[in-house]
Order: sequence, then C-alpha cells, then structure tokens
Amino acid sequence: MAYSAINRRESRGAHQRLDGFEKRDDENFLKHSQAHYVAGGAPRIDYGAVKITKSQPGTRAYGAAGEKAEQERKASNV
Repeated sequence: MAYSAINRRESRGAHQRLDGFEKRDDENFLKHSQAHYVAGGAPRIDYGAVKITKSQPGTRAYGAAGEKAEQERKASNV
C-alpha cells in the first residue's frame, strides 16, 4: 500500500500529501490501485476503472477550510 501511495501524485480523502500534491487529480488517479507481488523487486501497480454509481466525486474540506466551506454553503442557501 505504501508503494502505491507514494506513486499516487495527488491528495484524496485520507491520502494526503504535503509535498506539492495537495490537490486531487481525477484525470490521472480516479482509479482503484492494485498492487501485485513481484519476487525480489518492487510491487507492480496497476489501476482499475472506478464506476461512479450515485455521488459524483467532490472536494472535501476539513478543519478551518471545512468550516469556511460550510458557512459559505449555508449563506448561499439563505
């Protein structure tokens, strides 16, 4: 899993990077990561398609950013 996470050059959900990849990259990484054991070497990482059935992906904000987004959402519904 760690090898797959290092190769995922984005932040998504609980997978947060603070080294230049702080935003989501749906174009390249809205995919399921699949790691395969390779004897004597690094795992092989493949990616599978994600089927969106109900909720479209969206930005999630936490902490102060989340509070601000919630206030803005409430203000726009008034």
